[in-house]
Amino acid sequence: MSTEPDNIDEITTLIEEACAGSPNSKLQKVLSLLRELRKQSGYRKIGELRYFGSDYNKFLNENCFNEMTVMNVDCLQFKREHPSGKKQLRLIEHKHFGEHLPSSQGEVLTHLAKLFQLLNTVQNEFECGVYIVRSDTFEECVVEDCIEAKQVKLQKEDLVKFAEFKESLCKLQPTL
Repeated sequence: MSTEPDNIDEITTLIEEACAGSPNSKLQKVLSLLRELRKQSGYRKIGELRYFGSDYNKFLNENCFNEMTVMNVDCLQFKREHPSGKKQLRLIEHKHFGEHLPSSQGEVLTHLAKLFQLLNTVQNEFECGVYIVRSDTFEECVVEDCIEAKQVKLQKEDLVKFAEFKESLCKLQPTL
């Protein structure tokens, strides 16, 4: 049985005891960050913070049937007014270069892309998109349009134009 602490409360308590009364500002800063992390982590253990994107994801995993896919969405962008006259809605998943996209997540994104494509054709109020952004530093990235099934390599400046809805992905070059 391991005696290493496995949650943020235990780690925070150990550090508080170790530096009790210490005026060391760096230690106090570490404690402050741990206390903030404690608020964010809920009942997830340290090793679960990256695996379960939220407390709700862990709850679903522990309490519901496992015949479904549960995933966090990295970004949902909504622009109420756009020069096109249509509201803009984008679902964006971020992955680092070389990071694997699980097949279950790819399946969900494919279904969402089909649904958004259908929405784009049957109504005139919204323009919807599903994208995967692959980058490490954002100086350079690859943006995959899951509806159009194409990828565009962008520099930071063009990624900002895309993210701010100033340019559509199809107008930015070069395409891979």
